[in-house]
Amino acid sequence: MPQIDINELANNPKLNLSITSSQDEPPQDASIRRFKEVVLFFVTLAIILCVFSFCGYMLLSSHFSVDDKKWATAVESSIVSALLGYLGGKKES
Repeated sequence: MPQIDINELANNPKLNLSITSSQDEPPQDASIRRFKEVVLFFVTLAIILCVFSFCGYMLLSSHFSVDDKKWATAVESSIVSALLGYLGGKKES
């Protein structure tokens, strides 16, 4: 199969290249999709906050064993690491 150099095609002055999408999302579908994304975000945020709070309670309480506190520390550090990764994002090129 022959290789095609896209840069060569794009730099050819005799060609006019464009990319278009033939499928537009209807406004009602877009609204429903955005609503579902917002609900999912807040439900996920609530679950993460509950788990983080419970782990903090385990660490500060004297009712839990040392092994439970180690587990809670690991979970909290994972949550903090994920949050920092989310906030930092990925490098844009």
